[in-house]
Amino acid sequence: MKRQFVVYVVSLAAFLGPFTQTIYTPILPEVRAAFAPSSFLINLTIAIFTFFLAMMQIVYGPLTDRKGRRTVLLGFMQYYSLYNFLVFLPGILTDRYGLSAQEKGTVYLAMSSMIVIGSFLGGRLQGRFPERRIILTTTYLTTASIFFFLLTAWQSLELLVVAIAMFGLFLGLSLPVQTTVLTNVFQANRSTAIGVYNFFRYMGMAFGPMIGSALLAAGGDRLVYAVDDVLFFACALFLTARIARAAKRHSSA
Repeated sequence: MKRQFVVYVVSLAAFLGPFTQTIYTPILPEVRAAFAPSSFLINLTIAIFTFFLAMMQIVYGPLTDRKGRRTVLLGFMQYYSLYNFLVFLPGILTDRYGLSAQEKGTVYLAMSSMIVIGSFLGGRLQGRFPERRIILTTTYLTTASIFFFLLTAWQSLELLVVAIAMFGLFLGLSLPVQTTVLTNVFQANRSTAIGVYNFFRYMGMAFGPMIGSALLAAGGDRLVYAVDDVLFFACALFLTARIARAAKRHSSA
């Protein structure tokens, strides 16, 4: 019973963290209209918060094992992409489709719900398929979902919702697997591994709005997500090469 209570308390804490962040992002256009700052300053409010959130993770120490770096890189890219959706999607929903703050929150619900569902399903898949295969497959599927968003987001609100729901599902599928990989590889120093993994995740959150603002000014929303997709695809290719190399060494041994 005590263990269940701890799980519920930790889960509630995990819920409140993203809740305090995502409750703010759907109303970014309204904040811009009320205070008339530049897009960079608006997005900087999110970047500063997540930057210091990331810095607090560094107390856990450096992560040096190469096996962990693949997961750390993926965690950075996933949350870089996620925060591009959180920060820049409200502008599309306002300018292209004229949605209210409440309606934008409903659109975000599709992505958030699918992240939760994906995390649940990802935990179920771990015992049936190799963990590396799950991570690699979901990375390519996430890349495909961002590309689908690029093709459809400005054409149809319904397809936009489908695209971000797919992104949330594929993102959620890999999250529990990444944590399992880290805890299995770093059994003697799990706290250090998870701490630095979280550091790079939060750095992805911080860099997403900052880099995205520069890309938005240079080429608009499409450039933001095009660069996002290219970076995610490059990450997928890197993971493929590293996993193939590790498998080759294992077979030769």
